[in-house]
Amino acid sequence: MALSSVLRTANVLLHVIGSILFCSGVYFHWQVKIPSKISPLDSAFGDKFKYLTFWNACIQAFFFTYCLILDIFVKSNPNKPPKTVAFKNYLFATIGFPIACFVATVFWGLYTLDRELVLPRVLDPYFPMWLNHIVHTMVAVFAVLEMLSAPHTYPERSRGLFTLGTFTVIYVVWVHIIYLKSDLWVYPILKELNLPFRMLFFAAMLAYAFLLYIIGDVVNKLVNKKVHKDKTKKRR
Repeated sequence: MALSSVLRTANVLLHVIGSILFCSGVYFHWQVKIPSKISPLDSAFGDKFKYLTFWNACIQAFFFTYCLILDIFVKSNPNKPPKTVAFKNYLFATIGFPIACFVATVFWGLYTLDRELVLPRVLDPYFPMWLNHIVHTMVAVFAVLEMLSAPHTYPERSRGLFTLGTFTVIYVVWVHIIYLKSDLWVYPILKELNLPFRMLFFAAMLAYAFLLYIIGDVVNKLVNKKVHKDKTKKRR
């Protein structure tokens, strides 16, 4: 069987599993209720939408479900994909891949340094480890598998970075709105930083998100090249 056919089958299976996994993750994340005496933040203004983790879980649930619908109902011409497929590619390139990898790597990086900065031990009875891995680990695993199992059309880099930057700025503004409304920072690390270091922290996070976008763009080109080479051999 040709590599392209194997990858196509794997990609469809990935969409099935991803849709189920992340829709379940969003549902169970929403069901988590932490008493205010344990964590006043959880019941504060914004509910679950305070967290980038929840935003990302919703994005991944939508993306993989949308991909599955396209797999079933839409036949795509790789030379001229319909707008529905073009939207899928744009969403994955600009937000789906970089934000999934961002959430996973930043969370586990901070968790390794000091887990109290991102997921205090006191929350363990309410936020189980299996759910933690769905929303903080599997998001990146599935994003990478999606990248490797199917070529995607990336937009012009300046346009893609602008979209990712806009998304990131919107979330940073939202974090500050939550602070103004509740006098609580969404992430404990933010209360440990004064204003200059907080600004530096956000700038570094934005730069890191841009780096992840560029990495995705480069890897996607390599995947496209590999699939194109396989198709050329098949025609011969």
